[in-house]
Amino acid sequence: MEDAIVELRNIYKSYSGRTILENINLSFKAGKINTILGPSGAGKTTLLRIIAGLEEPDEGSIYIKGKDVTGQPPWKRRVSMVFQEAALLPHLNVYENIAFGLEVLELKREEIDERVRRAASLLKIDHLLDKYPEQLSGGEAKRVSLARALVVGADILLLDEPFSNLDLALREELRQELYIIQRKLGITIIHVTHDHDEALEISDYISILHNGRIIDHGETMRVYEKPKSREAAQFWRHNIVSCNSHLTKLLQLPPCNNGYYIIPAHYLGATKGDECYLEKILIRRNHALLLINCEDEKITASSTIIQARKLGMRRKINLKLLVDKGEIAFIHE
Repeated sequence: MEDAIVELRNIYKSYSGRTILENINLSFKAGKINTILGPSGAGKTTLLRIIAGLEEPDEGSIYIKGKDVTGQPPWKRRVSMVFQEAALLPHLNVYENIAFGLEVLELKREEIDERVRRAASLLKIDHLLDKYPEQLSGGEAKRVSLARALVVGADILLLDEPFSNLDLALREELRQELYIIQRKLGITIIHVTHDHDEALEISDYISILHNGRIIDHGETMRVYEKPKSREAAQFWRHNIVSCNSHLTKLLQLPPCNNGYYIIPAHYLGATKGDECYLEKILIRRNHALLLINCEDEKITASSTIIQARKLGMRRKINLKLLVDKGEIAFIHE
């Protein structure tokens, strides 16, 4: 595929007779953040390790920059990987940890120093270069591991849930910084996560991996708002409205015979009325979800917290479609 830096062709992997990955065909764009999103146990880390060369597929091929690298060791693939754990060498200080890969490459001391200090500046850890891993916080250790991965100048950065062990505020801070760094350097990132918000916030492209299969792949907003299968829509917890549903008539959607309309919660709002019943308001950090009952059919709408407070609990409401009907995805049975 044109402008694809990594391609996976017909990848299969199993352990002890259990299929982990089944017929994976994916391409990842150069200079973009490509995210593999899925629940725990979906096979995400296994797929990333196969790209890195840390594991071999049972079947299939891996291409990097158009070259078949299947069977090649990791150091010949020009990829760098950051694991869930920072995995810093405890007997080396931060400077030495970042420089470790460059020492292996036997670069000149001046170039090593320049690269280490540039990476430390980029990750805002200049002041930590003399400290040892035991003296670092979780966020600081993660920054060091990212600097160590970036400093070797690999074409592709592989991230295996790098922020999963951090608190929410720190996760958000680091993923915002990662996005800025990627835009500044133009490096290709293949990023694995189970966090929906994280994937939506930083990704240019998302591939949903579920039970070892890719169930959707494409540009972030298309994958999120217009999933190509009912399974993918269920993954996002979108509203799935059948053709014979009362909700189809209530929202004045085009008549259909066999299939489902996929309606994300943020496509719907609510106003005071008499058509439906507001059963519950779920308050999130910066928005609210409205759990609504329309003649015993359940549907979820989105709202600001202020709007939800004005509606109040256990009130009669009307549903309001916030997008043009033509924007709503339809999946045939």
